[in-house]
Amino acid sequence: MRRTLWRLSIGIAILSTAISIAGEPAYRQAVLDDEPLFYWTFDEDGDTDPAINIMAPDRAEDELIAQGAATRVDHDAIGSDPMLGRAADFDGAHGTRFYAPDVGGSAAVPGANVVPSQLWAIEFWFQAQGDVVTGTRADYFVECIGATSNDPGIIFDYTEPNYIEMFRGERTGTAGPQIHDTAWHHAVFAFYGNRGGFGVANKREIIIDGGEFVTYSWSVAIGAADLVDNGDGTASVTPTGVPGDLVQVRVEASDGACGSIAAVHTIIVGEEEIRFVRADDNASGRVDLADPIYSLNYQFASGPAPPCMAAADTNGSGQVDLADPIFSLNYQFASGPVPPAPFPACGADPKLGLPCESFRPCQ
Repeated sequence: MRRTLWRLSIGIAILSTAISIAGEPAYRQAVLDDEPLFYWTFDEDGDTDPAINIMAPDRAEDELIAQGAATRVDHDAIGSDPMLGRAADFDGAHGTRFYAPDVGGSAAVPGANVVPSQLWAIEFWFQAQGDVVTGTRADYFVECIGATSNDPGIIFDYTEPNYIEMFRGERTGTAGPQIHDTAWHHAVFAFYGNRGGFGVANKREIIIDGGEFVTYSWSVAIGAADLVDNGDGTASVTPTGVPGDLVQVRVEASDGACGSIAAVHTIIVGEEEIRFVRADDNASGRVDLADPIYSLNYQFASGPAPPCMAAADTNGSGQVDLADPIFSLNYQFASGPVPPAPFPACGADPKLGLPCESFRPCQ
């Protein structure tokens, strides 16, 4: 366990939709227009002043009291991108928090039970500080502290490295996003219900920086291949078998709602494509008089075979014969037609005609 630091800004808007607008006044108004039940901005003047619930500023039980080493910083002073006034600042030590024992109070409707209810959303800005790569942070961004549990809660790097998770009866685990940097991020966590029939649907949404997060898990189901997850919803697959082998790659997509869909992609391993330049019969890297002479020598004087027979098929007819050196001479010295592709740059044979064992200039 290592000592960690993090910051929270624009507080928590419960049952609010996510609108990300640069600039503190515009963002504040957008959140207010959604009429959240609770909204804390941490914009109070004093570094350890209680954070006031803007939706009910006179309700003392909604005040978040600074405990431990909890304090505030100015976005302008730390040069942050959100430009959203002030932010809560935490040193990662146990007990450092802004805390209220019973938000809403007994007289409020729906009162403190709004968070564990069937449908809720929490929206906030956050910045992880310090080392976000090694070790285990075990950070709680937001938690509802009950008699026996911290359910629900938003946790970060809690045994699952660098994952930000929703905990409500069960953890979203690796179905959620990973945070590997110290930039500011906008987050919305929405809870609809669970697989036990509680709530309106077995669904949870995690939206980071305006986009719903989807994770992809790739595996080789059949055959032999090297597989690399590119981290952007795609994977690079390199079959390691022989031509004609079948390779099936399985991808499973999850949206963080404890549900997923899967698909299987089938690949038939083919011959390796060799790139070449047509009319460069001797594979010298240039097309000149030596090429038709090389072809004539091969065809009629028992000279060496072209390294790439497809390159020696100068007119693209699908065979190497006398017409090819004539075509080359006509192109070079009599303004004849240009050799067909691939020419003049390296490329594959679009007709898949003659074989090409090697063509060093294009390797």
